[in-house]
Amino acid sequence: MNEKLLEGYHCAECGRWAKATQRPFNVTMVRALRWIVAESGPDLAWVNIPALCRAQGKYDFSKQYSTVKYWGFLEHKPNEGHTKTKESGIWRPTQKALAFLAGEIPVRKAVIYNDRLLGWAGGEVFVDEIHEGFRWPVG
Repeated sequence: MNEKLLEGYHCAECGRWAKATQRPFNVTMVRALRWIVAESGPDLAWVNIPALCRAQGKYDFSKQYSTVKYWGFLEHKPNEGHTKTKESGIWRPTQKALAFLAGEIPVRKAVIYNDRLLGWAGGEVFVDEIHEGFRWPVG
């Protein structure tokens, strides 16, 4: 991984500040992932997150659900040009998400730059270390 990018620097060509971020998996992401998995059902169907949030009157988890993609826990349906947004707002969980929520696999900090995953940093943590008292499945 580029150490210069981790520390931050001014680009010689454009003069912009460039720095990768180390993003930890947090409690809000765990809650969002658990909710999306529950809403997607046993077949892990696509979920229209904005529409579901409006219909249920739920807070949309500060849009942190979309960052869960870096860990491979959610995939988004491509935007087919129907909206002016970058993504469609339609997501589905992966089998890897189920393994994480079940406490079978840990996560590390995602190193991100320009909306791309560059690698991993820090030690491994399991879901119950992120969200104390977390149990899966719920209910």
